[in-house]
Amino acid sequence: MEYPGVSIIHELDDVVKGADVVAVLTGHDEYFRVDAERLKGLMGVECPVIVDGRNVVDADGFIGAGFVYKRIGRGNKNGHIVK
Repeated sequence: MEYPGVSIIHELDDVVKGADVVAVLTGHDEYFRVDAERLKGLMGVECPVIVDGRNVVDADGFIGAGFVYKRIGRGNKNGHIVK
């Protein structure tokens, strides 16, 4: 895949390294299996945020790992306020 002026990265590890927020906007099978602890380690922030636009990740697992979890269309799961 190519898009003029945009770098396309295919490896999740490289995409999320150092990110504060991850937004899941597609329902691909691999997103159902993302490990919250591993993702948090790759992101390298104390209180990372995940926005689940397709309701595919394990909300309780991500909340338990210390994520602020936001999902679209199903209300607030953990009560965090994102400003």
